[in-house]
Parts: sequence; structure tokens; C-alpha cells
Amino acid sequence: METGKQEILPIIEKTGAYARGHYLMRNGKHTDALLECSHLTENVETAEKLCDALTELCRDCHANLVLGTASGGLIFGYGVAKRLGLPFQYGERRNEGMQLRRGFRIPEGARVLLVEDIVSTGATVQQMMHIAELFGAEVVEVVTVVDRTRGRLHLRVPMKSLIQVEANVYAPTRCPLCQKGIPMSAFAMDVRRNGRENEQA
Repeated sequence: METGKQEILPIIEKTGAYARGHYLMRNGKHTDALLECSHLTENVETAEKLCDALTELCRDCHANLVLGTASGGLIFGYGVAKRLGLPFQYGERRNEGMQLRRGFRIPEGARVLLVEDIVSTGATVQQMMHIAELFGAEVVEVVTVVDRTRGRLHLRVPMKSLIQVEANVYAPTRCPLCQKGIPMSAFAMDVRRNGRENEQA
């Protein structure tokens, strides 16, 4: 059964990967939205539904290879590749940025579909597009579960997402949530707690 976009937010919220509130980020800043996409694949059924939905977004992109990123886009990239019947490769982050390792070589002239779990700044996507170009290939489309740019990222190719969310980030001394007296929760703790509470509901 096809999963519509209106069904995606409840699915993501149930995993504990996304919630609204007042959170402390690991870098010390404050945010009004929690995003921890690693929890999207904890439940196999949830991951399968999201892979199904991603595949529907890109079924007509005419790619002949799927490229993912470790670790966030690894499972989703593989899931989409399996559904499309295409070969799958992935890039890994090293100190100098994303790299294609482990003997992977993108065939020259390949039409590449790039799959991510979340796009925040677009830096990883642009690095992976550059890698494909170095091999003489072309990224024809990008699909992601979550787009944090809310469509403001402009690439040379189409980018589609299952959901767009915006997370405002504030310096601790200028946080409007603090000024309103809204209690703050630790970032990592709330990911786990919200997910478990929703599973029990």
C-alpha cells in the first residue's frame, strides 16, 4: 500500500525522530524541533514503509544506479535500490569529506539517483554529486526522507522529500523559548523517551 505524504509525519513522530518543544543541542545551542533520523530505521516495518514512499517519489527518474551515504542514507539507499532493481553504492565521511571507498567505482555515463535520510545544509549532497561527476557520471535526482531546508536548497537537479520541516536554532542568550519560561529537555534523552512513550501509547 502506498504511503501518502500526509501519513509520513505521524510515522516519523512515532519513532521519536521528530518532535516539537524546547531542546538542548549537542553543540550547546537551543532548538524548537528535535530531529534524530537514526531512529527511523529502528523498527523494520517503519523503515520499509519509508523506503516504499521514497521509491514512489523517484520511480520515473530513469536512473541506473543508486548512491547512498553512510550512515544515514545507507539503509534507505539500499531499500530504494532493491525496489527499483538497481545496483547500489555508498559514500563514507572522512576528515576531508565524503569519499567513495571499498572499491566502489561509478560507471562512466551512469545516471545516478542519490538517496539521503535528511538534508540540512546540502553540503553532503553536493559532495556526493561532485564525486559522481569525477567518475563521469551524472546525478539525475535526489530524494530524502526529511528536507530541513524547506525547499530553499537549489541544486542543478530535482530534489524530492517525503516531508519538509524547519528547526529554528538559537544561541542560549537569545533563545525566545527560554524567555517564555518553557522548560528545556536534553536533546539525546528526549529522542529515546519520546519514541518509547509513543510505542507504548
